[in-house]
Amino acid sequence: MDSPAHVDKAIRKLRSSWLTRKQTGRRSVERMSSLHTLADLRCDISRQQLDDPALDHLRAFALDRGFESHRRALFAGESVNAGQQPALYTALRSPKGDALMPPSVSAQVASSLSEMADSTQSLISGRWLGSSSKPIRDIVHIGTGGSYLGPALVCSALESYGLGRIRYHYVSNVDGANLAGVLAGIHPEQTLFLVVSKSFTTQETLMNMHSARTWMLERGICQNLDRHFIAITAHPQRARGSSVNFARILNLWSWVPGRFSVWSAASLIVAAHIGMNGFDEFLEGARRVDEHFLNAPVEDNLPLLLALIDLWNGNVLGLNSQALVAYSERLKLLPAYVQQLQMESNGKRVSRTGEVLNHSTSKVLWGGVGSTDQHSYFQFLHQGTEVAAVDFVLCLDERDSLPGHQDWLISACLAQSNVLEKGNQDTSLSPHQLLPGGRPSTLIVLPALTPKTLGQLLALFEHRIFCQSILWGNNSFDQFGVDQGKQVAERVHAAITQDQPVGDSAIDRLLAIYNERKAEFLERRS
Repeated sequence: MDSPAHVDKAIRKLRSSWLTRKQTGRRSVERMSSLHTLADLRCDISRQQLDDPALDHLRAFALDRGFESHRRALFAGESVNAGQQPALYTALRSPKGDALMPPSVSAQVASSLSEMADSTQSLISGRWLGSSSKPIRDIVHIGTGGSYLGPALVCSALESYGLGRIRYHYVSNVDGANLAGVLAGIHPEQTLFLVVSKSFTTQETLMNMHSARTWMLERGICQNLDRHFIAITAHPQRARGSSVNFARILNLWSWVPGRFSVWSAASLIVAAHIGMNGFDEFLEGARRVDEHFLNAPVEDNLPLLLALIDLWNGNVLGLNSQALVAYSERLKLLPAYVQQLQMESNGKRVSRTGEVLNHSTSKVLWGGVGSTDQHSYFQFLHQGTEVAAVDFVLCLDERDSLPGHQDWLISACLAQSNVLEKGNQDTSLSPHQLLPGGRPSTLIVLPALTPKTLGQLLALFEHRIFCQSILWGNNSFDQFGVDQGKQVAERVHAAITQDQPVGDSAIDRLLAIYNERKAEFLERRS
């Protein structure tokens, strides 16, 4: 059954059964201590506040929610969103085809990867601008949201795998300080701009693109200006109709949601950074997780297991937020990436069929990097009045670490997960020193941070989030809340440029102040 009422009833039953077992002392946790394995990843859920009977009920609930049919529909390219589109991001890492995948999709992906490889080789070899010109030394990736977070995360995470021939930069904010800061440190004659926008209507991206073009022209890059711009979009006709001429337009597709596009040509900057062989390893890592997710039964399916734990923590235990802490400096952008992936996908208040949901869906996801953040919000995690679930991500081997540092990093991570669960109930201590414990956490372990294991980690989060949507009954592949804000912003911008009121008193008051200050700025500049 797929009704919200059915989900609500199942959640009440899970909560009641759990409370009964807690009161009677009949919790069972023997199996919970084992590590779960997926390719090179290890996942320890033994510090979660649930037991084996709860897991059995949760898995039965997943089957009742149609987990197996939804999973197959995703890989087969069936319609999975409100716009009757597939979400075939798994096709991006399966260029040779799949038994469930439409052959035409496989052909498109293979062609795109070939174009991507050709561009990458020209950039790395220094031939992009021609044999008589200087090579490209800086690539500026202009995009926002899903067109930015994935590539930025992967480049940062795989810094030590970089070929060292090209520097990479990101511009995602319409705040001019972002672009100005990047432009101040690059040479126009050796710079390539990647303009990444699935729709090619994203205002932040287009504004930054036009400003980059103006900057190049002002510095005398007029001849062969197009060789300094590549567009990556699902709407090539819009790119061709813009004020910028592009040397090449690489394809995205309508069946790839932007926040799931890190596996596509949107990551051309990643391929230029680590080489196409490294990018292929990244895809292969994700493919390993796809195979597990598609074929593993509910008892052994790790993405489903993590989603079931999310349902348990949020809907049964009533925890309203989840922290993601990566114990790797290279993964400092992981929380922001997963935050968008989860909260834009599942921050929905209606079901797939348009009914208002009575149960909560995506929780607030936030976090940072260990061990730095232990001296920030960890006080809240251990003793705060609100309980948050925590995911720890730990890399056992850091190839560019210094002697002795990794021992302390691993010690810090394992200690924090222990204290969250065990607390400190020493009666000789003052109340201020006591830690209640019982705070759930999951530990995800990578043997090392490589292109392959990073691909596995990101695909694990993707499938986990898809499973959440199956359990909650919402749709992961639209974002109407974001779209409405864009429409209102266009109205406000038109009001500013035409010096007219919007019709909203709060906005109009602020615009009057802004226009007055803007006039002062322009007068000083003149």
